[in-house]
Amino acid sequence: PPVPWRTIGRPEIRKLRIAWIPKIPNVPILPSIQSAIETLVSRLEQEGAKIELIAPNINFIEQSQLGERLFGILAPTLAPRADGAPPSPIDDYIQLLDQRDLYITAWEHFFAKWDVFICPSGTITAPRQSDKGWEVVGLDLDEQQQSLLDVPYNLSPVNACPTVVMPLGIDQDEMPFGIQLMGKRWNDEGLLTIAQVISEVACEFHQPPGY
Repeated sequence: PPVPWRTIGRPEIRKLRIAWIPKIPNVPILPSIQSAIETLVSRLEQEGAKIELIAPNINFIEQSQLGERLFGILAPTLAPRADGAPPSPIDDYIQLLDQRDLYITAWEHFFAKWDVFICPSGTITAPRQSDKGWEVVGLDLDEQQQSLLDVPYNLSPVNACPTVVMPLGIDQDEMPFGIQLMGKRWNDEGLLTIAQVISEVACEFHQPPGY
């Protein structure tokens, strides 16, 4: 079985086992972000890391929706609902937790082979607001597609895997974007060590003008 990096010190990049995807299936992404992820992975491969285009055998969108349903049940326990409706039955909550366990198990099986998973941390940079709603340069999004843009943010809260987000580049509007590095559950320190190594290959962060 893989040994957590924190027990053996800084990992050598040529010994890292890196799984990655340039975009989350069925979720729109700016071409510039996808291209930057592909470029980084190519650099890591040139440095000797073991690279494979692969992801856990799960539905990312359904995992994200599960997280939203769990939050919808928990939120009213912190503040009463405005409509005065009673809280959801405990059976609903337990059923959702059972479904969450299935995702956690799938990710644990996945990280038995891989040290880190690279995927988008976000699929767009800051959107513009107009009378028509959101406007994203480079993407034509309908209302249903806009609802999918939160999928990358919802992965870690459901699968309980630690995540590190690091800067990767600047888009055409000089807005920064990054990537998401995800690691095995309970191996937060190991993931931070891996992220440090990968950051040395990734694009250096440049603060946008005016910020």
